[in-house]
Amino acid sequence: MILNCLLNVEIHLQGTYQYRTSNPEYINDTAEIIKILKGDKAYVYINGQPVLNKWLLKTDKLVRPYEISRNDLDVSIYGNIPKKTDIFNLLSCKY
Repeated sequence: MILNCLLNVEIHLQGTYQYRTSNPEYINDTAEIIKILKGDKAYVYINGQPVLNKWLLKTDKLVRPYEISRNDLDVSIYGNIPKKTDIFNLLSCKY
């Protein structure tokens, strides 16, 4: 479900934004959700409790994105993933 949502809004997950209107500064950045999901932040909190951010399924095991490649994902769960997508680069998946 999370991966499908990311694929649907992929174009909005990384880019340049303007900080300040007077004396503007342009910053290249990635969406906060990508930083959380790929593990830049050590924990995700659910109901106030820290949970390690393993969320991708490889067969019946939860893993972090950097632990697997797109080819390791369970096709019966994720279906066919488009070949032309940068989601796996953003999430720091291995190849």
